[in-house]
Amino acid sequence: MPKLVFIIVSSSFFFMSCLIAPTNERTACIYDLKEKKGVLEASDDSCQFIAIDLYQNDNMTPEQKEISILTANFHVIKCIEYHEKLKECKKEINYYLPALHPE
Repeated sequence: MPKLVFIIVSSSFFFMSCLIAPTNERTACIYDLKEKKGVLEASDDSCQFIAIDLYQNDNMTPEQKEISILTANFHVIKCIEYHEKLKECKKEINYYLPALHPE
């Protein structure tokens, strides 16, 4: 009886881990892209910014306004890079497998 319980529990853990892992090249690429959370990397977070609202604040100095414009430009560029990489991931043939070719 204890062996049967062990086998059932072990197989259920194995099955659940197979469901969590990426299943093919496309999902592996998309999963890897969405997991990137670095400040300087193109990620989904790059597309969520409020630096444009900071520019319209009248209490800011010209230097602060320039910094907010540069920050907004940086985030827009990273957002565009993210969407280009996402578009590459969604192509039919993709040879990128992060599990086999780590950086």
